[in-house]
Amino acid sequence: MRTTLSIFLLLVAIALYNIKYFTKPHSMTNSYKKIILFGDSQFEGSWNTTLDFCFPAALAQLYSRRADVLNRGLSGYSSKWMQTQLTRTITELVRTDNAAFLFILWLGTNDSCLWEPHHVALDAFKSTATSYIDDILHNFPSAHILLVNPAPISKTKLETSTMRTKGHDRTQEQTKIYADAFIALATNYPSDSVRSADLYSAMISAAGPDVEPINDANLKIGQFTLEGLHLNGRGYNALFDLIRTTIMNWPSVNPENLPRLEPNWQDKADSLRVKS
Repeated sequence: MRTTLSIFLLLVAIALYNIKYFTKPHSMTNSYKKIILFGDSQFEGSWNTTLDFCFPAALAQLYSRRADVLNRGLSGYSSKWMQTQLTRTITELVRTDNAAFLFILWLGTNDSCLWEPHHVALDAFKSTATSYIDDILHNFPSAHILLVNPAPISKTKLETSTMRTKGHDRTQEQTKIYADAFIALATNYPSDSVRSADLYSAMISAAGPDVEPINDANLKIGQFTLEGLHLNGRGYNALFDLIRTTIMNWPSVNPENLPRLEPNWQDKADSLRVKS
């Protein structure tokens, strides 16, 4: 009888331990931070290994031994369809203490499209984007958010592309309106929490002289895109250069200010030698 009772109590203790262990988040002060890429096809396609440059890999290398890069881009999605993706991502991250470090939001490319079903009115776009920022900061008060606006388009390249609309559903002027509106949202928040990277202006400057009206002849935007819209390797390289410059001038996000989770192998070997 005593043996049976002991076995029973042991099984109860194991069950209670398992419930406690598997249902509560585990706090690890030295866990890898998470960088989340949140946007449309510009992010989803950034892993494309056939391009000359892989943006997420370059970002992961910059934060080596400090943070992981998670790609949550969804091709074809405008801001009005992305709430479920954000909710899913937040739910995943709240299970791990101090996991959400940097959200990079790249929105507006599809919202600025002139036709349905992708088009989102400007005020609705700003309202939705603001709600995403607020939702992230509510769940992760210490997280940082970087807003990246849409890149300029190449009308001439779109017209000869295999895309269904041939660019008739987009204009450079409309793209710029949404680009300016999106990064302007950063001014509504503390600068250490939310900052912006003006990809539109950076590519305009890199492509040619800043003259009006903006057109492909003087700007040569096509050199940064596959078909006039989605970035190619050169475009993603320009994106990385812009983001790297931004974060290196952002002390709380600068990877050089973050501790590496594991030392180099020589320091590791020396520490083990001392312990032994």
